[in-house]
Order: sequence, then structure tokens, then C-alpha cells
Amino acid sequence: MKSSKERFSELLNNISMSKKISSSLSEDDEVNASESKEGISPVGRYIRWLKPFKWRVAIIIVFGLVGVLFSVLQPLVMRFLVDSIVLSDDWLQGEKLTLSICVALVALVFSAGSSIFSLCGIFERVDLSGRIVSFVREKAFSNLLKLPLSELELIKSSGASNRLINDTDEISDLLGEAVTIPIVYGTRVFITLVLLFWVNWRIALFALLLVLPALGLSYVAVRRIKPLYSAMFASRGELVDRMTELFRGIRVLRIYNREEREKLHFAQASHFIVRIKLAAMKLERAMNAGWTMIISLASLIIISVGCVLSLKGYATFGDIFALSIYTSFILVPISTLVNARTKSKKGLAALERVCEVLEPAYEDSLLASGRHLPGCINSIEFQSVTFSYVPDVPILRDISFSAKRGETVALVGRSGAGKSTLIDLLSRFYNPDRGLILLNGVDISEFSIAAYRRQIAIVEQELTLFDGSIGQNIAYAKPSASHGEVEESARKAGAHEFIISQRNGYDTLVGERGCMLSGGQKQRVSIARAFLADPKILILDEATCSLDAETESSVQNSLRSLVKERVTFIIAHRLSTIQSADKIIVLHEGKIVEIGSHSELIEMKGRYFTSVMNQMGIDEMPVELV
Repeated sequence: MKSSKERFSELLNNISMSKKISSSLSEDDEVNASESKEGISPVGRYIRWLKPFKWRVAIIIVFGLVGVLFSVLQPLVMRFLVDSIVLSDDWLQGEKLTLSICVALVALVFSAGSSIFSLCGIFERVDLSGRIVSFVREKAFSNLLKLPLSELELIKSSGASNRLINDTDEISDLLGEAVTIPIVYGTRVFITLVLLFWVNWRIALFALLLVLPALGLSYVAVRRIKPLYSAMFASRGELVDRMTELFRGIRVLRIYNREEREKLHFAQASHFIVRIKLAAMKLERAMNAGWTMIISLASLIIISVGCVLSLKGYATFGDIFALSIYTSFILVPISTLVNARTKSKKGLAALERVCEVLEPAYEDSLLASGRHLPGCINSIEFQSVTFSYVPDVPILRDISFSAKRGETVALVGRSGAGKSTLIDLLSRFYNPDRGLILLNGVDISEFSIAAYRRQIAIVEQELTLFDGSIGQNIAYAKPSASHGEVEESARKAGAHEFIISQRNGYDTLVGERGCMLSGGQKQRVSIARAFLADPKILILDEATCSLDAETESSVQNSLRSLVKERVTFIIAHRLSTIQSADKIIVLHEGKIVEIGSHSELIEMKGRYFTSVMNQMGIDEMPVELV
């Protein structure tokens, strides 16, 4: 296990190597390299988000430009005060005092105007940035909900939370850092340069000589900062993912005495993140300190050079006064621009992570579009269906069978035989590579996904309950259900008795992932939810595996009434569940090797028969079919 110092050294080496590789790329090449699947770079996508707010963005820029106009006029007013009033012999002492006060008031008005308009622009920018973050967060959440399972499974739950909360927060300042600040401060630098040369081109040349080395230093620093922030965000996401997994598996961690080992892992990962952050912050602070030193040095040099030129008659004291202010008016905005670019690298690193989940999901255009489902589902048919998660490594091969309304189909086979994958295809979580799945003779891909899934209910072995009350979890299948409907569903699932025995009955909180309930209680709540959904296609994936024999028998009786007039698929290992099915499909290595009823398969004396013989006398034990 590498220490945080070793990992940090490797990171710096990788950054250096990537800089050498990318040094031959132009800016356009870098933008194209970072483009998304949709052909839009993260910056381009961000600018597209701004289009609905273009008038507000324009107002922010106008406020900033008016503030710039007021600020750049102040040195000219002060120059006039020094040269035309204070040092002029054309005025009496009393007149000089009066004019000086008037000119000072004008300068004060310009200063106040600059501050007021700039502040209004900042307020407007902060408000708009908040709206954009909220919009992006909602869009990202919506897209995550619709991502194909193959892509969503690559993003852990904590990773998704990081992108929705932390990363979207990081992009809140991009409006200023990448849009308004470059425009406003870039304009300010240009106008100031023009005025510098207009006031005194000789002194202006000395001022420009100070800017070039500062820009070179800043460029080098900025080029190193973005990779550091990208690495920091990625490492932070990995750490959160790891912590989430550990607390979910806290029992395993404790039983194997892994506390000290995990503490060491956490400390090293945390130190690694701190090292990256400190390195980035040191670069920022060094750059800021360099700019502060240059700004201070610039004023001294301008005054010194101005005094020499003044003695030779090439400059006035007013020129020196104005140009010393204008020099800071160039250096400070350039420093701000460099800082904005530096901070925008941090925001862009977060934006790239957010944009990874903003690609248009394949289901997006299918959720509401497509044919309407028939009122009655008479049959489900698989025709030569083949599917693979990895190309050329099929999980299901040439699967063909049919199920009619009122029939129960049991899927049996070893773990990895393809049972759950077959159910995922039926649920349209994935699409077949080859072959068709037909509903009443029509390819299910022609139906609206939303309408199709409303006709399906699933009770899984890995139960999913949400933090809330028992009643809310049952009603999740039908939010408009009355309390009477919820209670009736619970009675059918054999859950009513244990629910009313709780202190708060149906209002009892289940805790995160149902941690306040036993495995059997969670399973009965999940079955009750399926009863309430009243589906036309029912899927039971080890739906009674956590129930005792007596409760299972009660629930099985209820399930018999539920499966009537429906197409039901069961994944199970208990013979008590399987043998009552109308059709049993035996899967082996992704293929159907046997199909028939319990009695028919027994007569075949194949895999199913062998399994039954191995289970004789222990029917009620959850054994694996082989």
C-alpha cells in the first residue's frame, strides 16, 4: 500500500508527462479533446445554459462596464486637478480651493458610481449563479434517474451524490470567472492601456514591461492548477465511495477486525487529498504574492521614471499621478483575470465531472413516446434473444419461450446462469443484442417505457426500502392510495399483524434502507407494495427467501390470488415455490437446457430431476439448483 507522499509524487510526475504530451496541442485541440459525446465541450454546454438568461447576463456586463467607465475617469479628473488647478498660476488661492473642492466632489461621484454599479452587477451575478446551479443540479438528477443501468452502475451512489451536491456547488462562480469577469476586466485593461498611451506613451512603455513577466509566471501556475483540482475531486469522490461502502458493511468490517486497517486507508487517502489541495493553494498564494509585489514595485518605478522625465520636460506631475493610478488599474485587473482563470480551472474540473452525467440518456426520448399498452396483456414471448454486457461475451444465448396470461413461469439455474439478466431485459433495463421480446405479438421496444413499466411490479431478494414510514414505503407503488388500500395490501402480504404491533403502526419509521426492520419484515413490506401496484406482469426474485415456513405458506396463498390473470415470473431455489409453477425454465450458462412443468421435467430425468433428487427430504431449505 503506497503512502500519500508516494501517490502525490506519482501524481506530479503524471501531470508533468501529460503537459509534455499536450504541449503540441493547440487550444482548439484541447477543447475538441474535452468535448462530450454530444459534440459540445463543458464550456460550450455552460454557455448554452446561459442562453435563457442572456438578458440578465447582458445587464450584469452593462453594470460592470459602467462601473469601469466611472473608475477610469477618476485618474483623468485627478490629473486635471493637479496640472490645471493646484500647480497652475492662472487661479487665485481662493479660486483654487473652490475648484479643488468641486473637482474632488466630481471624483467622489465617479468613485461612488463605480462602486454602486459594480456592486449591483455582483448582486445580480450571485443571484443568477444560484439559479444556474439549481438548474444544473435538477437536470443532473433527472438525467441520473434515466441513465441506462450499464452506465449508472459505473457511478456509485455516493459518487452521484458528490456530483449533484459538491461538484455543482463548485461551478457556482463560473458565471463570473469564465464569462463576466473576462469581459468586464478585459475591457477595463484595454481602455486603461489606451489612456496610458494617450496621457504619456513614454511612461506607458515602462508600465507594460512590468506586465509581461507577471503574465508568464501566472501562465505557468495556471497550467498546473487544473490537473491538481481534477485529481482532488476524483480522489475525494473515491474516498466518499469507500466510506459509504464501509458503513454499509460495518458488520463485516467489525467481525473481521478491519478497523485499524481501514483507519490507515482513510488517513492515507485523506492526507493525499490534503497534499493536492495544499499544492494547488500554494501555487495560488505564490501567484497572488507575486502580483502584489509587482503592483507595489510598479508604483515606485512609475513615480521614479516619471520624476526623471518630468525634470527633462517629458511629463507633468499630473501625468505621473494619473499614470501611477492607471498602472495599478492595469495590473490589478490583470491579476483578477489571472485569478479568475485559476479559479475557473477548479470550476471547469467540477463541470467536466457534472457533464459526465448530463449526456442524453437513451430512455429520455422513449419514456413518454411510443405505442400505448393494450388493456390486457395476453402473452409475453422471447424470440431468439441474445444479450451480453461485454461485447462477444454473451450472458444469454438464443433464449426462446412464451408465457400466457395467468401462467407462472419459474426460472431456475446456478448463480450466473442468466436468470436476473433475463428479468432485466423483460423490465427494459437493457435491450437485447439480438432477438425480440414480444408483448401480445408486438416488440416491447415500440411501447412507451413509462407506460410499460407501470404494468410491472418486482419483489427482489435485495430489498429496497426508503427512509420513511412503513405506510409510505408500501404506498410508493401508488402514491394516491388511501390508507384502506395500503392496509389491504399489507393484509394480503401477511404484514398487517407485525405492522400494527409496532408503537406507531403504519407510521413506524423503517430507517435508512429499512434498518429498523428484520429481513422477513422488509420482505413482507416489499410484497405488500407489489400487491398495491396491481401489475399485469409480476416478477418475484426470491420473494419469500427471508420468511419462515409458516409465514411463507400464508404469503404463498396470497400470491396465488395475486398471480391470477397476470403473467408471473419467479426466480427461486425452494422447491415449494418452483414446483407449483405452470412452466419451469432451467438455465445453464445462458442457455435454456430444459423447459416444462414440474412433472414433465421429472419425467425427463435431466438436470431438474437430478436437483430434485439431491433435495429430497430438505425441500424447505434454500438450496441451489445444479
